[in-house]
Amino acid sequence: MSLPPIVVSSLSVLVIASPLFAGTITFEGLGSNPFSFDRAIQTTYQGFHWGYSADGGIADATIPSLDTSRTGWASATTSSPPASPPPTPVSGSTYAWNFNSPQSLFIDFLTPHDVTSGYFAKLSTDVSVPKNATAIQLFGYDESENLVASSSILNLTTGFQQINAGFTNVRFLEIRADTANRLFAVDDIVVSPSSVIPTPAAAGLGLPLLGMLGITRPRRQHMA
Repeated sequence: MSLPPIVVSSLSVLVIASPLFAGTITFEGLGSNPFSFDRAIQTTYQGFHWGYSADGGIADATIPSLDTSRTGWASATTSSPPASPPPTPVSGSTYAWNFNSPQSLFIDFLTPHDVTSGYFAKLSTDVSVPKNATAIQLFGYDESENLVASSSILNLTTGFQQINAGFTNVRFLEIRADTANRLFAVDDIVVSPSSVIPTPAAAGLGLPLLGMLGITRPRRQHMA
């Protein structure tokens, strides 16, 4: 028996559009490169969308970052750091940071994902650097942008420390500093697709599934 055309279509798009990345995001191979200068990275790196919120929270988040924003995710290497001396990466020689100092960095996984952990540090091991952030907290949001998970607050040091998040079934991950206009470093985020993903039938005949498949409505825009 063949499936009705609308169901076949929904399932086909699901297979093609759903990111399948599972593992540790190390940022290796990106070099020193602000994501906001390269839309291809903003919308394809590890199959996710990368964005930011100038003042924290998802309501004013820009995901992915705008080409002209010059704000959001950036990668850096120990040989070409944005601030010296840099923290020692957890693995390899590359780490990420919040270019132009938005309060929050966002990852849109496009489908429900589990976030196991991540590592965070001050951007510079020179504690006198005035824009070093002092604390970080993680937040997870579902498909409808409802807050469904939060981590403990991590007081940042000059070396990378781990947050064991243990988030399940989150579409959006927010990494939020204690205040805006402060800088922090990110490394080795461990993620995987959630084992339970809503089916087209469970999502109202597939209509609300459009956002999950990467066919996203325009995101709220907030320019720093």
